[in-house]
Amino acid sequence: MLGDAIAHIFDRAANQMVVIAGPPGSGKSATAIELAHKVGTRFRDGVLYFDFATAGEHPESVAELLKWALLELGVGEEIPDDPGMRRSMYAARTSGGSYVIVLDGVLSDSQVNALRPGPGTSLLLVTETRAVTRVTSGKLFVVDELAEQEALQIFAGVAGTDRVAAEHDAAREIVRLCDHLPLALVVAGSTVCRIARRHTTPLADIATRLRDERRRHTVFTPNVVFGAAYSALPGPVQRCYRALGLRCHGATMTAESMAAALDAQDWEAEDWLNVLADNHLIRAANDRYSVRELVVDHTREIDDRPATQRRDEEARLIHYWDVRITAADTLLAPARPWRPLLFPGLTAAAWFTDSQQARKWLLMSRRSIMSAAEYAVERGDGDIVVRWCVLLWPFYEKEKLLDDLLDLHTLGIRDTTDPITLAVLHMQIGYAHLWRRHFASAVVEFAKSLELSDNREVTGSALEGLGLAEFGQGDVTGARVSLRRNLEIARETGIARRIALAVFHLAKTEPADVALLLLTEARAAFLAEPTDEAENVAKVQYWQGRKFAERDDHAAAVLDYRAALGIMSDRRRVFDQAEIYVALAESTWSLGDAAEATRLFERAITLYLDSGFTDLAEQTRMNRDRLCAP
Repeated sequence: MLGDAIAHIFDRAANQMVVIAGPPGSGKSATAIELAHKVGTRFRDGVLYFDFATAGEHPESVAELLKWALLELGVGEEIPDDPGMRRSMYAARTSGGSYVIVLDGVLSDSQVNALRPGPGTSLLLVTETRAVTRVTSGKLFVVDELAEQEALQIFAGVAGTDRVAAEHDAAREIVRLCDHLPLALVVAGSTVCRIARRHTTPLADIATRLRDERRRHTVFTPNVVFGAAYSALPGPVQRCYRALGLRCHGATMTAESMAAALDAQDWEAEDWLNVLADNHLIRAANDRYSVRELVVDHTREIDDRPATQRRDEEARLIHYWDVRITAADTLLAPARPWRPLLFPGLTAAAWFTDSQQARKWLLMSRRSIMSAAEYAVERGDGDIVVRWCVLLWPFYEKEKLLDDLLDLHTLGIRDTTDPITLAVLHMQIGYAHLWRRHFASAVVEFAKSLELSDNREVTGSALEGLGLAEFGQGDVTGARVSLRRNLEIARETGIARRIALAVFHLAKTEPADVALLLLTEARAAFLAEPTDEAENVAKVQYWQGRKFAERDDHAAAVLDYRAALGIMSDRRRVFDQAEIYVALAESTWSLGDAAEATRLFERAITLYLDSGFTDLAEQTRMNRDRLCAP
């Protein structure tokens, strides 16, 4: 493939250069050697090969390499000691020549410049240990990451095709655990061959060892793959590289988060990370950087600093997440009562310009936040995870990231004994089950919340959730009792927004005529609020549509559904859009337009799948087939 890509250079009457870059262990050297063999016959004077890759931290000097090159070129007279004179002699000897000159694993641009041939028709073929070559002429090729099938072929070529066929699933896992890197796959395949006589399932054994960070070194050490690249990095970049092994970033970071961990300036961290990306040790996309699992292992293997230094970096990183999570919460849910109730002294810095920026940051940081929470619990700082459970709930609710919500609460709920806090956490877990329509589980969690605390705010919110779960179970009478009690508590508070929410939820359980009056009241209250309540207005309009549909007034229902859909689409509330599309499809079908109803059902199915609600997507598919089948 690479040979075809550079075939056009052979017709040029001048020297050409090709630089092959890519991650350590990706097969750059093998690619260069294979290419040199394939095209060597096109260059009449043969191949010169210079190996920098295996020379260690102190490769031979350029002067020594020039001496070796001159000897290879047949220089019989005395070779001068002066490096400049050797360079001139080398240029003269290669002038007019037609060579393939391979510089494998160069560490500096000066090495490339010193070994450029004199004027002629030679091909200079360079592979880099780190990004150093200035490609002012010629071509730069990056060795792409292997696809799974290509990686399996390399692995099978070493381990044996019969063994790979017999343990195909284990082979695929080994390929994944080796990050598709040819060097790692070759070493793993060689280990399979060594143990095959004493193991009936050698691939399964290798996969088991690779999964376990403590045993991975028995197959290969990441230093085999990444050691040379790390040694070639400048000191500050090596420090940044070691920080890739920190637990609190989940193998993805930004310049800002890395700067926080290293107590550096953002621009410094960005420069260091960009060097690592240029050297293919990390991946860069949209101002974020991600790390291969093997690189993370390597950073931990080589990090021989005192444990206190790593703990200090982790602590700074946790503080970074905490400050920004708090800032995001104040924008996403400014009126929510739990922050001042549970954390009265908590203040927020102004890190985000608006709620959309905060939401985007949280979406991009999900994996890192969960890793930081796991580390915080392990080090005995569960209080911060409890706080994050409360602060992140509005984000998880809006995005319907229920797995994240439940995983975080599983960590947090075991690290608090405060009854009010526990009641809030159980209530939030209850809402997660409610959104998943696991109504029985939701009822259990709301009941626990009611048992744990007699705080009026907590009691009201738990009754609200309990009523909605009972309604979901079909217990309309029980739901009305719970939601009417919730409304009584809300009216006692005198808080207009709290009352509006209670009125809105009660309306869901009431007959259409009563419900529509309640929904009109709730909508007016939300519109009167000084804060942005557009999403709650949209929810009211959706339920107005539901109640009009109960009265068979589907034309009015469609108007409300479309108004609600417009708001939820603008706010990118994907789950809510799916819910509205289902109701809109049903009313559209009732109005006699089966084709349009089918299209609306299809849109709902897509949105449910995008949100991870496969069960709701299947229910909607069945509903579509029931109503719209020809």
